[in-house]
Amino acid sequence: MKTHEERLVRLFKAARSAPPALEPSDMPGLLETRILAQWRSGAGETRGGNFVPVLRWALMGAAAVMLVSIAWASYSPADEQATDETVANYELREDLIP
Repeated sequence: MKTHEERLVRLFKAARSAPPALEPSDMPGLLETRILAQWRSGAGETRGGNFVPVLRWALMGAAAVMLVSIAWASYSPADEQATDETVANYELREDLIP
């Protein structure tokens, strides 16, 4: 049975005899030209289409509804201050709801 050192030496020897790897940045010239031409023409900007403005308006509408809800919940007229009776009624309703 071969020892670990012998296996390692054999692996290093095989690695030295392997052809050098191409650089990741090496790209065929025609492919690079085509990619750059498409990028410059702005063809990649159509991704998402006309749906992006709809999402933007939906987000603004949801934010407006949230702000109105917060303002409405925090508004409490002076004559509707929490009294002992209103607190007791609230607790009674909460206990009755399953």
